[in-house]
Amino acid sequence: MQNPAANCGALVLAGGEGSRVRSLTTTAPGVSIPKQFCWLRGGSSLLEDALRRVRSIAPDHWICVAVAAQHQRWWLKSLSGLPVKNVVVQPKNCGTASGILLPLLQIVDSDPNATMQ
Repeated sequence: MQNPAANCGALVLAGGEGSRVRSLTTTAPGVSIPKQFCWLRGGSSLLEDALRRVRSIAPDHWICVAVAAQHQRWWLKSLSGLPVKNVVVQPKNCGTASGILLPLLQIVDSDPNATMQ
């Protein structure tokens, strides 16, 4: 495992609906859970697994996560360890371009010399 670099940022996209795998991520009562909040073998969600991996290359204060407001019940606890300003909440899923641009602007605003992995 690498040591996190001082100004190395990381971006995690977690705002999607997971519509392509909806048939696999819908609970018995009919609640559709976006795939990033599901797990493969029990335990951690895919989002939590991604955060664990990204922490090997970037410190928490340089990790930005893009999420959608309507998924708050699933991401709120998982992201509680990150600085609030690093959780970019989109009012709705606006696609990948917005999901990348908004957090990158946050990172550049914090440190114009930051690098991204």
